[in-house]
Amino acid sequence: MMKFPEDSKKIKEYFRFIHHKTYDISLIKNELFHLNNEWFDDTHRQDLYGFHKNTNTLFLINYDNNWNYRTRYKIKKLYPNYKIWQYVNPIIKDLEELHFGKVGRVMFTKLKANSKIYKHHDSSEYLEIVRRHHIPIITNNKVFFNIDNGSLNMLEGECWEINNMKLHEVINNSDEDRIHLMIDIIPNKYINDN
Repeated sequence: MMKFPEDSKKIKEYFRFIHHKTYDISLIKNELFHLNNEWFDDTHRQDLYGFHKNTNTLFLINYDNNWNYRTRYKIKKLYPNYKIWQYVNPIIKDLEELHFGKVGRVMFTKLKANSKIYKHHDSSEYLEIVRRHHIPIITNNKVFFNIDNGSLNMLEGECWEINNMKLHEVINNSDEDRIHLMIDIIPNKYINDN
């Protein structure tokens, strides 16, 4: 049986943000304008976690929040016939290669205008080991992602890996909603295919 390593917690890793590359997200952005009611299909993040109350989430791939290293790898792909998949899939494949892993959750998160995601750090075995990426799709120079006393204004299309185990918050000081594409990659060493 696979043993969950004691050093897996990202809280022990030094980084706050790592910029991996920049993607052309223009086609993704265009497709997002066709989505409306889908933002309200799954509200569990907002219902369970008060710090996400100012957000909406649109899941493309979901993964059991109670996942642990003993659980078989299984994802649930949502909206499989939507055109947006053509533009998100290559980014997923690129990040899987980068981290020698498999995709976990994939979602769009919308932070409402003039609001914030309150300070928190993530917790669960899944969130401790995934490599979590944020790719801004719609943003501006009044949106700030703060982690552990570091602050960053991410630009559209930039792919940033964040250390979600450190205390973090997001502040949207603008009059427009901010939308990020979030992609989790589970390193192969934690994948249980049995």
